[in-house]
Amino acid sequence: MKLNMAKKDTNIDDELMDVDVQDDELTAEEQRLEKERIRLQRRTSKKAKVYDDNDDAEDDNDENDEEDDEFEKLTFRNVIGGDILQSKFVMSKVMFIMFCALLMVLYTGNRYGSLQDIITIDSLHRELVKVHNKQVTQSSDLLNLSRQSNIERKLEEMGDTVMLQNNTPPFALTDE
Repeated sequence: MKLNMAKKDTNIDDELMDVDVQDDELTAEEQRLEKERIRLQRRTSKKAKVYDDNDDAEDDNDENDEEDDEFEKLTFRNVIGGDILQSKFVMSKVMFIMFCALLMVLYTGNRYGSLQDIITIDSLHRELVKVHNKQVTQSSDLLNLSRQSNIERKLEEMGDTVMLQNNTPPFALTDE
């Protein structure tokens, strides 16, 4: 593996030499930009070397390790300690988990609002029944008081004789 890294380093140095050879043709600004580009390529290639070295050894076991990693880390201690929140699976699903949490909050708020509406409707219904019963009672009392017999009884109690009903039957007047 170290031999591969040495070869890659020499290739990058060769590129720098090629840039130096081409320096005559480019302006100073273009030369600076080209050297900066090559430096960035060197940095990224060094990072890629580290990843490549690790990947060469682990290519065969990558799929099995990822699956095993998730299930080996799932212990009671990791769940209670919060280490499971740093797992690859959870980190990849953070947005979905946040969306589900938002839906739960909205669902709970909606249910709370609905329950408040049901409580209000129930109390208004009870009040309506009370008012209806009171109206029916007052209507029956008025009907009872407006009967002719009750009116006459009240007039007698008050001593008013002008409005009393005549007890003698009616008779016809004849012309004499």
